[in-house]
Amino acid sequence: MNLLVVIYLLIPLALCQDKLDNLAYKKLTWQTSQIYSSEKAVDGLYTDRSPAGNQCAISKPSPTNVTWLVDLGDQTLFESRFRNFSLYLSNTTIREDGFMCFHENGEVNGSNLILTVGCEGTGQFVIYHNSRESKSPGDGFSEEAYIELCEVQVIGCPLSFWGHGCSKQCPKNCLEHCRYSTGECIGICSQGFTGKSCENYERVNMALHRPTFQLNTVSERHPSSRLVDGKQSELHINNNQCSSTCNYQCYAMWRVDLQNTRRIERIVVYSRTDNVEWGEDNDFARKLLGFSIIVSNTTDLRDGVVCYDNTDYNISTTPSVVDIFCSVVGRYVIYYNERLPGVTYPELYSQYAFADLCEVEVYGCPVPGYGHEDSACTIPCSQMCKNYLENLSYMKQTWLSSPFDGSSDKAVDGRFTSRSISDQQCTISQPNATITWWVNLGKVYMIDHIVMYFRTENLEWGINNGYTAAFLGFSLYISNTTEKEDGILCHHDTTYTRQTIPDHVSIECPYHGQYVIFYNERLPGVTYPSGYSSKAYGDLCEVEVYGCPSPVADISQCSNPCPENCEECFPGTGYCIRCKRGFEGIACEMVCQAMIKKYSIERHNNYTGSLEDLHTSKGVTFFGDYRVSIDMFLTEESKNVASISFTVHKTSDVMVTTVEGRDFRGLAFNRVTKEKEHWDMTVPTSIFSTAYLVSIGPLARPSFTLSNLRLPLRKCYKNTR
Repeated sequence: MNLLVVIYLLIPLALCQDKLDNLAYKKLTWQTSQIYSSEKAVDGLYTDRSPAGNQCAISKPSPTNVTWLVDLGDQTLFESRFRNFSLYLSNTTIREDGFMCFHENGEVNGSNLILTVGCEGTGQFVIYHNSRESKSPGDGFSEEAYIELCEVQVIGCPLSFWGHGCSKQCPKNCLEHCRYSTGECIGICSQGFTGKSCENYERVNMALHRPTFQLNTVSERHPSSRLVDGKQSELHINNNQCSSTCNYQCYAMWRVDLQNTRRIERIVVYSRTDNVEWGEDNDFARKLLGFSIIVSNTTDLRDGVVCYDNTDYNISTTPSVVDIFCSVVGRYVIYYNERLPGVTYPELYSQYAFADLCEVEVYGCPVPGYGHEDSACTIPCSQMCKNYLENLSYMKQTWLSSPFDGSSDKAVDGRFTSRSISDQQCTISQPNATITWWVNLGKVYMIDHIVMYFRTENLEWGINNGYTAAFLGFSLYISNTTEKEDGILCHHDTTYTRQTIPDHVSIECPYHGQYVIFYNERLPGVTYPSGYSSKAYGDLCEVEVYGCPSPVADISQCSNPCPENCEECFPGTGYCIRCKRGFEGIACEMVCQAMIKKYSIERHNNYTGSLEDLHTSKGVTFFGDYRVSIDMFLTEESKNVASISFTVHKTSDVMVTTVEGRDFRGLAFNRVTKEKEHWDMTVPTSIFSTAYLVSIGPLARPSFTLSNLRLPLRKCYKNTR
């Protein structure tokens, strides 16, 4: 069973935590070399943190790198902390198969030996890794890498639970998992539900006031249409909100016509109770037992699919309101129950069949004109057009690490009728210790699955075909860069043999990304399973990446993209829900923040991340004991800047300069000094001024962070590019 976890990694002191929460306590550990055993880091002992205390995992020094890991025994989600190292979460003992959760970058010093680092994900192995391959002594790093862990605690809960002692359940409609500390849903909500706790339901009751039909209605005063009138406050027949069927019937059937094919997600059935306490003594509970819900495209229930069959409940457990989640497409929703002669039904079932109901609600989205009737219907495209997925890799840019003939694009040319080198339909590599091939999809897409056709030389595929050995152990990654370490492992072959590997594979890979990366290795000194080739190969005849453009409007073949500067739009309409930073309008056609065509940094040694992060809450941290000049050259259309605002941290002196022309005419200068650790700054510009250049000059002592940069324009302009 997957686990939801929070990891507290304590070096070398520990917070007081319940051992029941510490998933790493006395679990299996490993490290590359050891003076003192790797298991010392999870034994719960850390009162004596000297080597003589024999409570710490200590490695032999290494001129390159060292690794320590703990096997949690199941997949986990975690938070962690530590110093000058990286933490990985993986489903294997190989850190590259997982993702880097945290990398220490100066957070630890002599007075700060305990860190809490928020970091969440799922996996089975927590891996500590430290390296000196790219670090020089004298930069604050030791000459060699060490492991000196006194305790590693992995705090977490089984899926669906959260909080200390795992005593609280995740929200009802939260799928997968929720945050250990708050219970906030971090998986996905059930279809139609939104909000941090999946508490909001945003769907249309498609049965409301639609045509209905019922067998053997007991009275015209209580017609079948009462079940779709939107009223369920009084579940008594005399309050004109319910309907009923005649006694002594073997069959009971009620249906609603949605008047068009609909994508149904949820059906709620309200039983008649006559306002009597629900339970064994309420006759309507007996009548409800055993009912089914069928969705059909005709009025014949035999043509439909059973969406729900009430066989799990008994008289003590059946509710008066049954909430059914059912993902199905159809026009007619049918309630059916039966009490057939000669059939023995469970104890306390009613003798005859009834349809004594007060309301039936059918929630979902219309299929035709998807998204027009209700803007909240935002089912991902891949769920709606599974049969119309596009090959996103066709004729896209490719690269191969060791090409045989300089070509890597034959794997995306659409040709693989011959899988022999002589017919030039396959990408062929030179044998090597590692092989990497990637395709650039051009932008981020929602990928559904990947199909790969291997080189066979047109010979019978099987153990006698040498190419079966070449592909064993391959991996597929999805990334937004050309580096597999920046992405997520989609598939790693650990099960195929020369007898079982097929000549082409189809791999589900439901992730967002721009690059699909094929990787294989045969590293020297590593023992691979029997049957593996001695070298790695990348002989691929075709790689097809199926999915939908993301974001997309939901029409046939998912080929209508949202506006260029829109992050998410209403399917079927093209109206943007959320524009990219600096853009506004229903098509994100209005530019309302200054566009920066070039950044220039003067007098700096080092800074973290990308300068684009200046516009985020994360920000950019600069290092050095001097004033740094951050220069931003604006586009011609963005000169009417209304103000410059940002947040600064760990500096008390900031200069902001705007320059009107390239010859530095119209220079405006502002200097602000505040004795604060963290403060916000806003500098308005003159109403008649324009800005060719905006320069921000904080004083670094020895570092500062600048974030939340905003350059609003006095007047938005329409983007014509």
